[in-house]
Formats: sequence, C-alpha cells, structure tokens
Amino acid sequence: ATANTQLQDHPERLRAAALMAQMQVERAELVDAEKLVNDALSGYRRSSREDSDDAYKARLAQAAVDLFSAGRANLAERRYAAILEHYRAIGQGESDTAIHAWNNMALAMSGQDRWAEACEQWKQLNLVDRRLYGDDHPYTLETLMDVGTSLTHLGRLDEAETVLRETLVISRKLFPPAHPTLLVNLNNLGGLLLQLNKLDDAEAIFTEALETGRQK
Repeated sequence: ATANTQLQDHPERLRAAALMAQMQVERAELVDAEKLVNDALSGYRRSSREDSDDAYKARLAQAAVDLFSAGRANLAERRYAAILEHYRAIGQGESDTAIHAWNNMALAMSGQDRWAEACEQWKQLNLVDRRLYGDDHPYTLETLMDVGTSLTHLGRLDEAETVLRETLVISRKLFPPAHPTLLVNLNNLGGLLLQLNKLDDAEAIFTEALETGRQK
C-alpha cells in the first residue's frame, strides 16, 4: 500500500493531474477537471507538499472549476484571494501565478455583479502590467479592456469611453487588420458611443470594423 501511495503521489503524476485539469477547464469538462484536481490536492496533502508551487498551481485549477461552475463565483473568489495572499506573503506577488489569481479574482467579483470592486482590482493590475510589460502589450490591453467593461457596467460612460479609446489605440499597434481582438475593441467602443448618442463617431467606428473585416 505504501509503494502504491508513493507512486500515486509522485510529484510528476500530481503535476500532470493538475495540468490535465487545467486543460479540461478550457474544454468546459468541469466534472472531470474537479475530480482530477481534487486527486492532485489530496496527493499534495498526503505527501506534505501542499505549500509547494505546484500545489498552488493545482489550486488555480480548482478555483477555475468554481469560477466556471454556476453559483460558485463566491467560492472561486475566496480561493483566488487565498492564492494571491500566499504569493504576496512570500514576496512573489507579481509572479505569473499570482497575477493569474489576481485577474481571475476580479473576474469572480464581476460574476457576482460587484463591478466597482472588480474595476478597482483591474485598475491596480493594469498598473502592474504596464510596469512589467509596457503600455503596448497584450496583458496590458486585456486588463484595460476589463476596466472599460467594468466602467460601462457601472454607467460611468465618459470614463469608459476614454479607456476604450485607449484599448483601440493599443489594439491597432498590436494586431493586424481583421484580427478578432481588434474587431472586439472596435465593437466595444462603437457600442458605447451609441449609448452616448455620439452617432457620427459610432458610425465611423462600425464602418472601420466592417471594412477591416473585408480585408481578410
């Protein structure tokens, strides 16, 4: 039994289980992902490695299962917050794993319609992205898009317009015409301009989106 447990709890087997669970989350195979990640976390506990970096990466997969399962956004938020707190406590609050947890914690907040809190987290994270990666980087763009979406939900439309215009500037620098992310940013800004009754500006943006799409 001991030999079997040692094989079952081999670090590479547990790491494979956590990675497979992450893949299954991407495929929306949440039941299978939850079984695998629970198996991995049990193994880390049995082998006294529950504070290892790999164990925390398994916790990311566990939180992702909650994030994408109906009615479990609050649990996901708490799991992501605990992961982020751990990495900050050991001086790694800007590691890839910590930033992933931070972003998804904000996403879990937004999933509970707590847009003001989510917006503040994404604003803070966007500042970190700018410092680590620069202004014209996909990570910076992603968190800025989230800020724009949050402001729109909060009805702070003038602020949202400023942010979404910046996301469009960055998108044009990063992506070629007809790239899906560029088109998303065009449509986000165009839709907001419609809400603001800036019809001429909205028409120009939607026209660009249509013309860009024809350049494929």
